[in-house]
Amino acid sequence: MNNVLASIVQEDGVSGVVWNDAQGLLLGAHGDFEDARFGLGALNTLVARANALNTSDEKDVAPVVRIETTKRIVVVQQQKDSTVLAVSTSKPISSTE
Repeated sequence: MNNVLASIVQEDGVSGVVWNDAQGLLLGAHGDFEDARFGLGALNTLVARANALNTSDEKDVAPVVRIETTKRIVVVQQQKDSTVLAVSTSKPISSTE
């Protein structure tokens, strides 16, 4: 599994990845998330709330949660097997700043 997570982090622009099981237990983390071993189960709660807000007729399509900070963008989504995957990318430096 670590090889799979490492290969995701090697994708262009990806700086971290975390994968939780359906109960929020950490299955693996790499890159930005590697040292943050605690509190990542909250990502499962976040996607559960997003699913509750989903009013679409297509309930089989999981919503994507985007978290933007000053340094990075994190995209979180529940997978079909109920695991939760979060991918972090470094935020591009704006030329207007």
